[in-house]
Order: sequence, then C-alpha cells, then structure tokens
Amino acid sequence: LADVHLRSIKREHALQQKYIDLVNSIDHCIIWAADAESLTFIFMNSKSEELTGFKLSEVIGIPGFCMSRIHPDDRALFSGAAENVRQGQEVSFEHRCITKSGKIIWLKTNMRLSNSDGGLGDEIHGMSVDITSIKSAEQSLKLSEENQRFLAGAGALLAQSLDYSTTSKQIIELVVPQCADAAAVFKLNDVGDFLNVASSADYNSKENHYCEEDLVKNRTSQVHNKGGRSFLCVPLTSRSSLHGFISLVSNTHKYQRADILFFEDLAMRASLALENASLYQQAKDAIHAKDEFLSIASHELRTPLTPLKIQFQTMTKLINDGKFSTVTPERLAKMLVRSDRQLDRLNDLIEDLLNVSRINLKRMNLNLKKTDLVPMIKDVTEQFKDQLSEAGCSVTLDLEPHVTGEWDGFKIEQVVINLLTNAIKYGRGKPILIHASSQDDKALFYVKDEGIGIDRKDHDRIFGLFERAVTPQHCGGLGLGLYIVKNIVQGHKGRIYVESQPEKGSKFVFELPKNLENVKNELSNVEPERNFYETRA
Repeated sequence: LADVHLRSIKREHALQQKYIDLVNSIDHCIIWAADAESLTFIFMNSKSEELTGFKLSEVIGIPGFCMSRIHPDDRALFSGAAENVRQGQEVSFEHRCITKSGKIIWLKTNMRLSNSDGGLGDEIHGMSVDITSIKSAEQSLKLSEENQRFLAGAGALLAQSLDYSTTSKQIIELVVPQCADAAAVFKLNDVGDFLNVASSADYNSKENHYCEEDLVKNRTSQVHNKGGRSFLCVPLTSRSSLHGFISLVSNTHKYQRADILFFEDLAMRASLALENASLYQQAKDAIHAKDEFLSIASHELRTPLTPLKIQFQTMTKLINDGKFSTVTPERLAKMLVRSDRQLDRLNDLIEDLLNVSRINLKRMNLNLKKTDLVPMIKDVTEQFKDQLSEAGCSVTLDLEPHVTGEWDGFKIEQVVINLLTNAIKYGRGKPILIHASSQDDKALFYVKDEGIGIDRKDHDRIFGLFERAVTPQHCGGLGLGLYIVKNIVQGHKGRIYVESQPEKGSKFVFELPKNLENVKNELSNVEPERNFYETRA
C-alpha cells in the first residue's frame, strides 16, 4: 500500500510539473495566482521575469506588490475587476503595468475565482497577455488618422486667404495650443535676416536661438530640449530654397522624430500657402507697377511730342497763310534746334525701353575694346552743358589723365549719361562732382551730387525695374536708368552701389575690372529682371 501511495504521489507531482513547465513555456504572458482578499501573489510563471523585470522572489508572497505595479490611472479599474471576481464573475479587461525599469506595458488580463482545496482561502487565478505592441499600433494608427484630419483641415484653412500676414497668423492659430504652448513664423528677407512675421502672445523670440542657427546652416528641422522645455524649428521651403521657418516651444511635451515628420508635413502645406500669398501680392504689385509705368510712359512719351507738334503746326500755319517767307533764318534755326532736342528726348526714351527688352531677353551684346574713360566723361559733360546750365548745376571734374580698360565704350557712356542725368534731376541748383581713377586692376568712377538724397532702405530698391528714389510727381522719367546702369556694369563683371542719406546728397559709385578676357560677349551671366507677371526676389 505504501508503495502504491508513493507511486501515486510521484504521478501527481509529475503531472503538476508538466503543467508548470507548460505554463512557463508560454511567451508574452503572465500566469499567476493570488490570494483573493489581499491580492498577494502565491504563484507566477517564470516568463513573467522577462516581461516585468522582477525576479519571482521579489514578487511571490510580497503584500501590496500587485497594486503597486498597476499604473495609477488603472488601479481603480483593477480593484473593481478583482471585486467582481470575488462575487463569482469571470472578468477580462485591459490595463497598464509598470515594469521594474519604469517602462509602461499594456496587459490584457483574464481573472476568475478558484476555491482552495487546502482550506487556505479562495484564490484568484489570472492570465495577463502582453498587448503593448498592439496598443502601440492602435495608438499610432489613431494618431495618424488624427494627424491626417488635422493636416487636411489645415490645408483647407490655409488655402482660404491670399494675404501673407493673415496666412502666417493662421499657422500660429493652428498649432497653439493643440501642438505647442508657443509658436512663431519667421520670414527670410532679401538681406538674409529672419523677421518675425507672426507669433503667439507668449512667444519669447530669444529662446529661438537653440534651433535657428542649426536650421539656417543645415536647412533641416532641429530639436533642442533645455530647462524642461522642448524647442522645435521646421524650415519653410519651396523649390529647395529656404524662405523661413516655424518655431515651436512646448513646456509639457518632448518633441520626437515623429513630431518632426508631422510638422514637416504641416510646414510643406504652410509653405505652399505662404508662397501663394506672396506670389499673389507680387502679382498685384506687378500689375500696379505696370499700370503706373504705362501711365508714366505715356506722359513721358507725350512730353517731347507736344512741343514738337506745336513747332510743326506753327510752320504749317505760316506756310498756309503765305507768311513762311517772313521767318528769319535765326528763328527757323531755333525752331529746328528745339525740334531736334525733342526728337533726341523721344529717341532716348525709346532706347531705354529697347535696352530693357534686350536685358530681359539676354541680348545685350558687349563690343569690347580698349577705351579711355576720361575723354568720354569730358565729352558727355560738354553735351550736357545746356541742361547743367538750365538746372543751375556746376560740374567739377576730378579725373586722372587716363583711365583705360577693355570695355564697351558706347554702353559705359550710357552709364555715365544716366548717372549724370540723375544728378541733374535730383540735385538741381547744387554742384556735381565727377571722379574717375585707376586702382590696380580696376577703374573707379563716381558721380556725387548734393541733392535730396536717398534713404538707406531704398539703396537696393532703386536699381530695380521701374523704381525711383522719389514719386513720379516729384521727378519725371520711366524709372529705367539705374536698372540699365546696373545691368551694364554687372555685364562688365563690375559692381555699382550708392552712398546716400536724405538731404545729404548721393554718390553713385561703379567699379570696372580693366581686363575682361574672361567676360563672355553676352550678358548671359546676368539674371534678367522678371516681367510684370513674374516674381522678383
């Protein structure tokens, strides 16, 4: 009998060990048993060590351990489920658990009540399956759907306005407070500086330096975390060109790679909206400039035609009345001189328009040959003797004996004429100084007047197409002279600039290299000015 009983005990032990081995072989799952009242673990499979990081000796028999590792937000849920099990129900629910390393994992737990045969009290038997990867995938899918809905709504909202300022403010309203605690939109201006064009009320622009320098250098999104805050800068680009960036600051959320991808998508849509707004504004400005130019051009072209027509009408009337013989040779000569002067003026205006057309079509050829600036300047000054006298301007020539180089003499003469004309126009009644000298491998030339001067912010603008230092009502002209001058000088590999202040006169300076062997015989290296309906940087 003893032998039979011993064999029975061995079979029962072997069967128990078989089930224990089976339970311990299950991956991604915690099989456990706990006291029904205290929830103190009395059994747990060995695979739990891999999931939780705790050894069995740190878990089994430790009062309060179970609830201490349940996520604080899920403890009420777990306690309620345990109470339902005590009432005889079998429950299944999802909850979070905190591992030994502090990592949070998701578990799907099934629990049921089991009566103990040994009179030691009821037990709760449970199986908790690791569903962290499933939850992560669900959350990623949910986040992706939310992001797509957000981006679709953002694209629709940003497309509503064609005003740059309004669109920039809409970007801020989109991301604050949904995606950031503070944000700003910066625009890259023509001189390479970033201007804050829109920002939330509590954005501190000084904080932006954590990202801005790296972004400008690398043209990629940048993330920095400092002092409990997270900073994110995302570039605004179009046609691979950086034209601004969005800066975000969060006090609670630490920006990650996934955030960068999301905000880059938003920035792409914002860039498109901002570019459309900018192009729309430029188109409006171009149309306005075109209308203004046509108005001014018609006036300027009519100006020499009116006195010319009067001269011809006078002659025609004298002939028709049979009184042409009464016209003295001196009077006839004066009439012809005045007519010739108006024809020259008309010819100059037409030539300016043709030059602009050649520049835009890259057809301004250079006829390079050895040229001396000094006799050219003297000749131009002599040609303008009457205009200088009429304007009350005296001229001082500060010229070296010879300033020579390989240039297109006819076109450089145009530069001198245009700069002298400007000095007469804007410096009436004031002296003019013309300087020309050689400096190593280049020639230096400038025209200095003591006229109305030009504000610093307009120094670059006045070299643009149809631009003027003052309004057309103040001084006439098509606004083409300095534009033509700039392109001629740049075509000679030279540079031109202005030094000026309001009411302190202007000094227009251009430098030309003396040897132009490497200059192509066409201004193909000069970027043409865009037409009315195109954009200008």
